[in-house]
Amino acid sequence: MINLNNPAGLIRSVEQLSFNAQPCFLTIHYDGWILRIADGYTRRANSINPIYYSSLPLAQKIEWCEKIFSQLKQKTSFKITNHVCPPHLDQFLEEREYSTDALTSVQLCDLDKIKLQFFKDIKWKEKSDDDFLVSYAQLNHISTEKLAAVARMHRLISFPKIYAYKLVKEEVIACGLGVGERDYLGIFGVAVKPEFQGNGWGWKIMNSLLSWGKSNSCKYSYLQVFANNHPALRLYQKLNYHEQYKYWYRCK
Repeated sequence: MINLNNPAGLIRSVEQLSFNAQPCFLTIHYDGWILRIADGYTRRANSINPIYYSSLPLAQKIEWCEKIFSQLKQKTSFKITNHVCPPHLDQFLEEREYSTDALTSVQLCDLDKIKLQFFKDIKWKEKSDDDFLVSYAQLNHISTEKLAAVARMHRLISFPKIYAYKLVKEEVIACGLGVGERDYLGIFGVAVKPEFQGNGWGWKIMNSLLSWGKSNSCKYSYLQVFANNHPALRLYQKLNYHEQYKYWYRCK
């Protein structure tokens, strides 16, 4: 199990799991920083992750990262936690007129401490097809321009994965993705079509994903949720998720 009493180690461990579960298309390692690029699909896969010790002058490193992201036609985005390297990076970026975006809560739960339910009206699939990914993208408010990147990323997931979804008149109205690595199940893309929200579909999708994870030897689960998404926060609290840390982005 990840050591919850070591904040820096916990952050690195969970971030590594999420990197593997949502693979980018290009990774560049630069003096302890990890640059991830995925044609603009998801913030986490298109950002600079300063989670390891670095030694080069900070201004020099930032300028180099800006150049790389500019060449790739992406905006420069740093993923910031309370244990970035170096510790004053967030303040330094603010002074360089980087704005703050997407405050996110990272949460963990112990699967042995929750009672899960099985719902026959939730369907499963281990492989995605183009039609399903179109529905997945629409429910998660992903633009059609990013569909090729969505399909590519999901094909690159090398660990066991499961899609849970609900059909109403042959339309996907709720969905979610679970990716298992070692003892941990990552939860991604849980979404319900607006007109069906408030009817328990998010609860059923989550129970289905976690049940699959538990039956596939996962003991814990992690997820990331926007800090202002109060309905999702309430749902995850009912499932015994607890916040471990927050991250946000500095963008320019």
